[in-house]
Amino acid sequence: MKDQKQHKNNALFIDKHTYQFNGGLVLGILFLALVDFGLSYLIRRAGVPLYLDSIGIILAALLGGAFPGILTAVATNLLCCLYYPDSVY
Repeated sequence: MKDQKQHKNNALFIDKHTYQFNGGLVLGILFLALVDFGLSYLIRRAGVPLYLDSIGIILAALLGGAFPGILTAVATNLLCCLYYPDSVY
């Protein structure tokens, strides 16, 4: 992969953007994944056909870019598999 290079200090270079994997980024991704998990659980328990489980993914993509958004989406799907196995898609 020509566009991806590993830099010093745990940085990942993707398409002219450098992402630092510091504690704030990791905690933000986990927090937003937990928000998505909570909203998904509440909506599924209420039986309302709303898709509020993507609010954290949208916030992660808006605040951090595409890569944190993708990581948040993967973490959300892995968490949702705990109570609803069909959520892996």
